Amino acid sequence: MTLEQALQQLDELEKKRAGYQYAMGIVYFDGLTVAPTAATAPRGDCLALLSEESYRVFINEPVGELLAFLSERAGDLDPAPRRRVEVLSEEYHKEKSIPIQEYIDFVLLRNESESVWQGAKADNDFARFQPYLERIVETLRRFAGYWDSSSDPYEVWLKDFEKGLTRDTCEQYFKAIKTHLVPLIHAIGDRPPISGADLTGPFPIDRQRQLSAWLMEMMGIAPDRSLLAESEHPFTNGLSYLDVRLTTHYYENNLLSAIYSTMHEGGHALYELGVDPQHANTCISSPRSTAVHESQSRFFENYIGRSRPFMELLAPKLRELFPETFSTLDADTLYPAVNRVAPSLIRIEADELTYSLHILVRYEIEKMLFDGKIKVAELPVVWKDCYRDYLGVEVPDDSRGVLQDVHWSEGLMGYFPSYSLGSAYAAQILDGLKKDLSFDELIGKGSLEPIVGWLGDRFYRDAGLPLADEILVRCSGQSFDPAFYVSYLTDKYSKLFGI
Repeated sequence: MTLEQALQQLDELEKKRAGYQYAMGIVYFDGLTVAPTAATAPRGDCLALLSEESYRVFINEPVGELLAFLSERAGDLDPAPRRRVEVLSEEYHKEKSIPIQEYIDFVLLRNESESVWQGAKADNDFARFQPYLERIVETLRRFAGYWDSSSDPYEVWLKDFEKGLTRDTCEQYFKAIKTHLVPLIHAIGDRPPISGADLTGPFPIDRQRQLSAWLMEMMGIAPDRSLLAESEHPFTNGLSYLDVRLTTHYYENNLLSAIYSTMHEGGHALYELGVDPQHANTCISSPRSTAVHESQSRFFENYIGRSRPFMELLAPKLRELFPETFSTLDADTLYPAVNRVAPSLIRIEADELTYSLHILVRYEIEKMLFDGKIKVAELPVVWKDCYRDYLGVEVPDDSRGVLQDVHWSEGLMGYFPSYSLGSAYAAQILDGLKKDLSFDELIGKGSLEPIVGWLGDRFYRDAGLPLADEILVRCSGQSFDPAFYVSYLTDKYSKLFGI
């Protein structure tokens, strides 16, 4: 077999896998948005069938031989196919180590677990969800052992979401967060609240939908390649650079939730839409670093969406859509209102400054679960204790406590640290961007295209080709340094609160 023939076989393999993943992605999206509640079982059967077929297409002796052949000749490959072989070889090892029936069982468990979680959250009934989460934690521990029996199971999952991420890296990062930001949060808490616009509503849902449509258009999210729907927990599903599905949610008395959920998921969508078409139907057609992906959601949600220049765009739009509430609203009163600092219950509605403490809670709990220091049954109490210790708030019920996030029902443990790391990455990316572009001026004019173009040139187009640190070097000229994040937050909130 020649190298050219092997690469052709690789293309054919990836095209088949991409087809199954696309189909499963649509079924997943449908299940969390518009599917009837009784459809859990047939949807699970469909996902199990597609997952088994996808598994068999990938996990077989000829594919193993193909990847071995290409790995031996990695030095003769261009960067993109070399990265594809590296990623696929790692995925092959992981999937091959899991017995096929356990693989299928986990797909079924996740599907049912997500459905049960939705009902448990709505009814404030953790006991209903508990047995599913127990099975998920046990399965994740077992899978980690299959992949790397000599390593810490939780660290195996950290590395699965963010290549090279270790517990020690997380510990050092969160130590910096606690050392520098907690004193600032306390200093702000000792000062009188800053004045600003009243955002308590009510705000009609139909007009909130118009606002989300405007935000999508303003961000430059291609309407012919994207779809905005509604779900209990906002998410983005990048099926292809030609088909990106994202969701938001609406609360009549919480306008900011819809604004910033839409901008957050819109940041994810822009990254997926910006991929070079040459990577289509390959394992690098979507970004591989979850923290870099989160950097883009946080970048558009906070670094743009909560910036002072953006208020010059948002204030008149709110006056237009909600004249009965915002007849005299201006940028000066809107800016402090969207940047209030107050420790809160809900992660996705947390202010920019205290957000990473919400992530710290989840990180600490996940470590304890994997280390066997706590049981799933203890989670509601442990959650409440952690929120009291880290954020100084009392959790009134499990719906606004341990059941608030969808992630654990999907088996996504080890993912949460990427949210905070993504915020820190975004600060470092912003520092580099501001050296090349008039960031504030562009935002004030509503001209985000040059900003998206700058990001696209440095890493959107390359999708899963570069690793996180390479992206940060491309953007800022140096490896990851949380000092950018600390400096950004300290400067912004010290000025806001006159500290």
